[in-house]
Amino acid sequence: KLTRIMFPMIIFTGLAFSFVGILQSLGEFNIPALISLVSNSIMVIYLFTLNSVFGITGLAVAMLLGWASQAMIQAPKLHALGWRDSLRCDLRSPYIKKSMKNALPILLGTWTQPVCSLINTRFASGLNGGRAITALGYANRLYTIIAGVFTFVCTNLLFPYMSRAAASGNKDESRKMMTTSIKILVFIIAPITVGIFMLATPITALIYERGEFNASDTALTATALSRYAIGMVFLAANEVLVKAFFADGDTKVPMFSSIAAMVLNIVLVTLTSDKLGVGGIALASGIAMILNFTINCIVKYRRDGALFSLSDVADFARSVASAAIMGVAVYFLRGISSSPIVTIAICVPCGVIVYALSTLIMRSEETRYFTAKLSRRG
Repeated sequence: KLTRIMFPMIIFTGLAFSFVGILQSLGEFNIPALISLVSNSIMVIYLFTLNSVFGITGLAVAMLLGWASQAMIQAPKLHALGWRDSLRCDLRSPYIKKSMKNALPILLGTWTQPVCSLINTRFASGLNGGRAITALGYANRLYTIIAGVFTFVCTNLLFPYMSRAAASGNKDESRKMMTTSIKILVFIIAPITVGIFMLATPITALIYERGEFNASDTALTATALSRYAIGMVFLAANEVLVKAFFADGDTKVPMFSSIAAMVLNIVLVTLTSDKLGVGGIALASGIAMILNFTINCIVKYRRDGALFSLSDVADFARSVASAAIMGVAVYFLRGISSSPIVTIAICVPCGVIVYALSTLIMRSEETRYFTAKLSRRG
């Protein structure tokens, strides 16, 4: 029933992200950045007003309306920039032909994580009386949101510029943007990865533990979340690499690396799910993401030469070392209270301070960059 109600979301999703692509290619990023705020506001308003009347069926309708709003709020800006809708459909256009030709490779190249999640759900159905499916779903949602907030925003902003640089033949500029983006993402996501690994239980309890979601469900979900976190940095870096391949007009390498990652995920889950449970399934997904990144990185290196200089590698090492130091601090602080709210309220700000001080002491380039920006604004 819910699937029938929500299925038209596919139409609105296609429209919404087509509009996003057009607006971003024209240099407009503000409206695309607001679309999720509008759709989520519709769902939040529903939950606080009509949920008790219409229940989950009404929520499905609210989600449908939310996605419809994502497409509709972009239309006025598109119109202002000169876009006009038409019933005319030129299927013989070389651009349409090229898009259709690249559609499947792009889907396979960018859907490693979602497809692996579907595969993992199949194996989780026989664990913990079916509760492992829910645990994996909740953990994967948190993992995707936390990693995606920075990763997908960064790559979506970067992609039009990388495409222009590649189209103009300026490979050095395109590679510089790719390298800088990966460095910044590692700088941001490395401490988040360590923080999630250390604080998976209080984070899960704070967000989910209420009603029928009990402490046992929290423990199961936290186990999956902490294992998912292992692949978080590689997910972020791989998204940049995939966009770099697409900017160069190459859709095949990301496709083959994604297929290899999916195959590895299936093999690992088959071998470990019975022995390691939900944690083994999530870990398999993280390892598959590492393979995906590694293949793309090797191919990119063979084509374009060294992706990172020694100073770049040193910056990666500083970010990872600072995140490890932060992890040690959080490890000793997390036992202060049994309350998830208190634990997070203490550990998160202290972890941020420790990480910031560590990167300052190690003279991280990214810290100097952000410090200079803040000083300039001040």
